Amino acid sequence: MKLFFLIILVTTMTGFNAKSQEDINVATSTGSTFFIDADELPKLISAAQNGELFAAVRLHKHYKFSTMDSEKAFIWLTKAAELGDMVSQYNLAHFYLQNGQAELAEEWALRALDNGLAEASELLNEINNEQR
Repeated sequence: MKLFFLIILVTTMTGFNAKSQEDINVATSTGSTFFIDADELPKLISAAQNGELFAAVRLHKHYKFSTMDSEKAFIWLTKAAELGDMVSQYNLAHFYLQNGQAELAEEWALRALDNGLAEASELLNEINNEQR
């Protein structure tokens, strides 16, 4: 089974701004890239609960890669998918497929495809093959 996750790293999303060549050469882990400061966390949670897509995506990445809290990561992945993020929709579809929930996988893969994520068609083929 192909595992395909799309993650777009943008320096403005991570809050990391290199100030010198020395800053650029510092190794950064995925966990530290998506870390959210304790002061910022409640603000992002409130924003995501109020429909801000960027906040929901950021929270998903924080919980998945920084704190490795899979329950909270799933909550925010679902919220981001519901808010229309095609990558989150794709990843949610993939999650459901891996967990034997083909109908939900198909629903979210179709949403991702409808929102313009061409890779979702490959996932739909995989879902259809699983259902046979």
